[in-house]
Amino acid sequence: MSKGYMYILECGNNKYYTGSTKDLTLRVWEHQNQLGANYTKKYQPVKLVYFEEFSRIEEAFYREKQIQGWSHSKKKGLINKNSEKLHELAECKNESHFRNKVVSTPLNDRVNRLLKEIQSCPQSSFTERSRSEGAGV
Repeated sequence: MSKGYMYILECGNNKYYTGSTKDLTLRVWEHQNQLGANYTKKYQPVKLVYFEEFSRIEEAFYREKQIQGWSHSKKKGLINKNSEKLHELAECKNESHFRNKVVSTPLNDRVNRLLKEIQSCPQSSFTERSRSEGAGV
């Protein structure tokens, strides 16, 4: 069984590219010489900013897929060794996150009940009821 590496490159557009390989030195050289992935060819120059070593390439590939799903800020936290902040950096900040987050303070009990009621309604019946009441969704 051969060793494997999961690596993160910082590209010329300040975005991160995450990959896995059996030969880290060769693979970074390929990326830097436009022989790697199409993404890194397009956004030169690239530099290695982080890597992890695994006893098997399959483990490195699994880790690559895990990290590819992370936000830019969470990857940056990993690169900067801010492991204690990874959970915070991973928190979703989009509209659905705030819509689904239930606040647990006594002052917001009524709001929480309304949110749960709205979320449990089928979208079509909520829209039809809102239209019949003359209110926007």
